[in-house]
Amino acid sequence: MARLALSPTLKTLGALAFATTITAGAVFVPGSADAQATAAAPERGQGRHASVHKLCAALECTPEQKQQLSAIKREVRQTTKAERRALKADRQALAAAFRSDALDRQQVDQLFASMQLHRDNLSEAVEQGLVDTHAVLTPKQREMLAQRLERRGPNAALSGGKRPGGQKAQARRHRGGNPKGHKRSHRERE
Repeated sequence: MARLALSPTLKTLGALAFATTITAGAVFVPGSADAQATAAAPERGQGRHASVHKLCAALECTPEQKQQLSAIKREVRQTTKAERRALKADRQALAAAFRSDALDRQQVDQLFASMQLHRDNLSEAVEQGLVDTHAVLTPKQREMLAQRLERRGPNAALSGGKRPGGQKAQARRHRGGNPKGHKRSHRERE
């Protein structure tokens, strides 16, 4: 099969689009890989706040701290909502431009500049969330959270942080890759 020669911009386009998707999706996605955090499963109906529940279980938060961390997470999510939507719209516009017969370099440059601006704004909100979280925790809790930050990055403060695939992918792997969990016939296994 013949290989297509692409400019450096086009070669990195796919990688950057993927990285953008991961960055936007990871900003505060619930989930946890810590054995301590998963041992204390959240109660049903916790939704987005399940990650705060797991974090507080691992850090042994007081009820007041848990309430404050939930408020911080809620504020960050609310602050970043418009940025996440704008970033998604830019990714869709980039995909539409890429599907067209001709790809205009200026349009790609504008979309990348716009996406970078939105990512910067998302980062600012996460940074403020980290500062606010630091103020709520005790020195011992800060040390525990610092270890999570070393392993998973800044999103680990109020969420599962960086984890390849997330909970759904892990569940699929556990079920043998079948997204619906149905048993596969012998024909499908071959």
